Amino acid sequence: MRQASVGYHCPDCVKSSSQKVYHGIGASVSAPYAVGTLLAAIIGVYLLHYFGDASENPPSYALRSSWWLVGTKVENGEWWRVISSGFAHANIVHLGMNGYALWVFGKELEERFGKVALSLFFFGGLFGGSLAVVQFNFFAPTLGASGAILGLIGALSVALYDRGVNIFQTPLGGIALLNLGLPLLVTQISFWGHMGGFLGGALAAWVLLIASKKVSENLYVSWGLTALTCLTLAGASYAVVEAGLYQQ
Repeated sequence: MRQASVGYHCPDCVKSSSQKVYHGIGASVSAPYAVGTLLAAIIGVYLLHYFGDASENPPSYALRSSWWLVGTKVENGEWWRVISSGFAHANIVHLGMNGYALWVFGKELEERFGKVALSLFFFGGLFGGSLAVVQFNFFAPTLGASGAILGLIGALSVALYDRGVNIFQTPLGGIALLNLGLPLLVTQISFWGHMGGFLGGALAAWVLLIASKKVSENLYVSWGLTALTCLTLAGASYAVVEAGLYQQ
């Protein structure tokens, strides 16, 4: 028997009543590897472009510009720009702002829904932004992870809405509103890249968290349907260019 504050307890009773700790929704149970990988990728691409262009004499933006999304270049067969533009950045400030937003929103989503879901939301935003740019801003060079990051904001908005919470009633709402409204204040920022990214990420989250549940409760089915949605957005970007459906 073990002495307690009141009387004595048997050892088996003490062991069976030991405190249990449960992780709530959103509790961090592992390092945010997916966010770290994406962050390392955009930093790595920036360094590649910075030192690659600086090595030329005279220095130029030739390497960096080969990654930009320009509708006319995609029309000439450079389809990879639909993807590569989401990892290229104009300068260190551009990279820093997007990197910080990626960490804030990406870490939150990865903790809640896991690495695969976070990656799907990111690429849903990237491809949604690319689609909107080639459709409505065909001739303007566009680059940056902003569309993908707005996709994370869109995904988080859907996730919170599914739980009955308005994102603009949370501390993250102010950052989301700033990113959505910034293109209206700074003309150099792509409005369609931001808006398309937000809608693309929101669509990916809706398929993963809501629509796929009506088809199957299997997680792999949900991932597959969401991945198919992201690929459809990417394919639609190329189809718009090939069919000449973009706005002149």
